[in-house]
Amino acid sequence: ATKEIEWTITANAEGATINSMQVVDTLSLEHDFVAGSVIINNNPADPLDYEYTPGTRLFEYNFTGVITTAQEIKFRTLVSNAALLAETSDTLTITNSADLIADGYTIPSEDVTEDIPITLINKTRSYDSDNKKIDWEITVNQSELEIDNATVTDTLQAGLTLDGSSVVYDSTSISLGTGPNTYQQSGQDLTFNLGDITGEHTIYFSTFVDSSIYLTQTNESFSNTATLNGDDIVANNVDSANITPNTRLMEKNSSGYTASTGRISWEIIVNPYKESLENVVITDNMSVDQEYVDLTFTIKDSGGVDYLGDSVNSSRLAEI
Repeated sequence: ATKEIEWTITANAEGATINSMQVVDTLSLEHDFVAGSVIINNNPADPLDYEYTPGTRLFEYNFTGVITTAQEIKFRTLVSNAALLAETSDTLTITNSADLIADGYTIPSEDVTEDIPITLINKTRSYDSDNKKIDWEITVNQSELEIDNATVTDTLQAGLTLDGSSVVYDSTSISLGTGPNTYQQSGQDLTFNLGDITGEHTIYFSTFVDSSIYLTQTNESFSNTATLNGDDIVANNVDSANITPNTRLMEKNSSGYTASTGRISWEIIVNPYKESLENVVITDNMSVDQEYVDLTFTIKDSGGVDYLGDSVNSSRLAEI
């Protein structure tokens, strides 16, 4: 992406008569003058009318003759890649001002600021309940900086196991290795080797959720933090994603109260993630202010098919 800023300086806005006029602008270290970018009153400027001195970072525009009208100067600067990498906040603010020197008088302009957001890493997640996996996505270098020796590290939380076949860098599957566009794994620690990068890239991978988690009534929370490392990066390089999938073995819900009959309908969902279970017994203790309504008990599979074939009365409840 082009990291250029266009600056506009309006001189002699009131149209005074000025016999000798000059505009000077000293650039800060965060940006550099773009050669050939000067526009005067919507036309390319004559290179003989202006000068930029890199050593002093001074831009000078010299007007010839008597000036009686407003003059508009535009020029561009290129934001320093090093300044963006070295910034400790998530925004680099560049401040600029100019001086008008008219017939020996110096008139300073107000400061103008340009805020440049810096986004080096972003991590997101989603839960694949059908396959009992969490899908992770790490986007790096959205600001499209030049980063040498880029790597991304990510430590998987206990209870997660990497699906090695799922690792993709941009649109290409990658495998274990040590060169660019590979990854390494040491226990729960992952390192993705990106090499030298200048644009935005995305890493995708999935983790299996340990089957023991589905045998509890607790929804486990998972948090993973990814870090982008590279030459000269000092900040803005860490992001986390959190997810709490519904992994409970059983869930009970009220599906509604009917005032005309005084009935409450209850629903119990058992083993929604289809774990292999044996000798399953479901116990539901009703409070003293409730009474089972005969012929309302059914068991249906995940497709909605009646498991028993019909409703059962209270005399058969103990048999099920």
